[in-house]
Amino acid sequence: MNAKEYLITCAMEECAELAKELAKANRFGLDNRYPVDGPSASEKIAREFADLTAVVRMLEDHGWIANTSSPSAIEAKKKKVAKYMRRSQEAGMLQD
Repeated sequence: MNAKEYLITCAMEECAELAKELAKANRFGLDNRYPVDGPSASEKIAREFADLTAVVRMLEDHGWIANTSSPSAIEAKKKKVAKYMRRSQEAGMLQD
């Protein structure tokens, strides 16, 4: 395994950890704390997103992936998500 493969694997792991925390938040709520004196689900999500962002930045720094923080790409994705949220609402699958 080389450094690029290592960082790609790290990114995959961070994606899985972020997905796990998002799923738990969806099941138990963003304010849920487990253990009771631990961080909230929202805090865990933020931490996992920061971890993923750090690894992605390392991949960018080496030139192995394109810059992911392009404002135009982010805006395009936000518009696309909003479009499909409206379609889901129209289909009765997403409530306000």
